[in-house]
Amino acid sequence: METHAHHLHNAPGKKFWHYFYEFIMLFLAVFCGFLAENQREHLVEHRQEKQYIQSMIEDLQTDTANLSVVIAGFQRKEMRLDTVIRGFDENIHSFSEAWARNFILSFRGGYPDFYHTDRTLQQLKNSGGMRLIKNEAAANGIIKYDNEIKDLEFEETFVSRAQELYIDEVHKVWSFDKMYKNAGVTSWHNNKNFTVTQNCWLPVGAIDIERLFNKLGEYNEAIIRHRKDFIVKKGEAEKLIQLLKKEYHLK
Repeated sequence: METHAHHLHNAPGKKFWHYFYEFIMLFLAVFCGFLAENQREHLVEHRQEKQYIQSMIEDLQTDTANLSVVIAGFQRKEMRLDTVIRGFDENIHSFSEAWARNFILSFRGGYPDFYHTDRTLQQLKNSGGMRLIKNEAAANGIIKYDNEIKDLEFEETFVSRAQELYIDEVHKVWSFDKMYKNAGVTSWHNNKNFTVTQNCWLPVGAIDIERLFNKLGEYNEAIIRHRKDFIVKKGEAEKLIQLLKKEYHLK
């Protein structure tokens, strides 16, 4: 009986260490599982981050290519407007087929549009993906570029407004009826290469002609400013490409 009692007396001690050991093992298993899951999520997010950066670089490369085309188009527009301005005083009194052609294209031809490639930016914004961009320099560069593109789109409204005001003045001094009849056409869009053999000025005064020239000059200045804005934005896009490649060790 004493032996049995002695056995019962030692049993609780053995159970305590047994349970403590099991608790430690369970704790370590859960903790290691937590670390493994955390590491797995970290690797997944890092992979996603790099994919976003690679996609962003592709978008920026598309933007720089589009900007090159737009800049070239604005340069051609500037040359045409410059020709019209330089020959304005002479050709409102005499006819030049080349000048008349440039003048007509100055108000009938538009200017090239820039289409920003925002595929990756929209994904980052809509899915909360910006939190994945851990690199501070990269995140700041992307946000800055996004804001600059918005500013570029805002600046375009000034060009559009200057164009509208110029066209309004053209309508007051130039006869579209005479122009179409002289060229033997009825539509600009179906006959963009038509030519005229005479000026089609309406019987207006010197003030109307002066106002036309003023709006022409304002339109020209808006085109020049916007072309320079495009050049700056292209340079910034190229810098951001280099920054992202450097920070993420991409070729």
